Amino acid sequence: MGVDRCLLFSLTGDTETVRCVAEYVAPGISPARREYPAAMLTELIESIRCEGVLTFDDIEHDARLRPIYENFLRHIGVRSIMYVAIRVGDDIPAALAFSTVTHARRWRDADVAVASAVAVQTGIAIRQAQLFKLIVGAKEEWETTFNAMSDAVLIFNEHGDLTRVNRAGAALERMIPENLIGRRCCQILHAEQADCIVTRALAEKRRLTDEISLPHFKRSLLFTAEPIAATDGRVIGAVCFVRDLSELRKIEAVAREQQSL
Repeated sequence: MGVDRCLLFSLTGDTETVRCVAEYVAPGISPARREYPAAMLTELIESIRCEGVLTFDDIEHDARLRPIYENFLRHIGVRSIMYVAIRVGDDIPAALAFSTVTHARRWRDADVAVASAVAVQTGIAIRQAQLFKLIVGAKEEWETTFNAMSDAVLIFNEHGDLTRVNRAGAALERMIPENLIGRRCCQILHAEQADCIVTRALAEKRRLTDEISLPHFKRSLLFTAEPIAATDGRVIGAVCFVRDLSELRKIEAVAREQQSL
């Protein structure tokens, strides 16, 4: 662009202050201020939102920016400036300001085209950052919920290999989750069972429920295996929920004994 400064302003957040969140300055050029009172920039911000691009070739003699020039721009030596809105969907969360200090600049159509292209790319980058933040937040929330479940949850791929397990599932094997990943479904919890419920659910493409007693664990477990289907109908894995019924069975036994008495 051949400019002396390029600033990225945030137009969201604090309603009393407009913040410069990123800045480029050419060698020998002093940086601009980081914060500006929003009250003095209201008209300019509205014009940027409406017009998209505002150019000022000789700002010292341009009446449109007289108060802003006298209060801010004159003190940092700005002679020409161009503002470009950054759009993210229907919102305009930021704007770019390209300015010259060493000389006055007559902004050409080519300059506007380049600046607009930069604004478009910046808008895409902001949107991607927003989406990434949402995904990370959702992932953290999902992980917390996944590990807080009292029932064991085991997720297998289409070959019956374990890909995810929560803490309750790993606790049944008295292991940490990382050490279980990659095991075959028939090797987890009920290795002595020849008819693996997960393998059957994958093969039959339907939900299966079975109660399995594990003498070596001295407990009774309720297994529910449900295949996971892609949009085209292919089975791409299975999720298995395991509930420990040991306490329930003890309570039932006591209830039966009391009923008999």
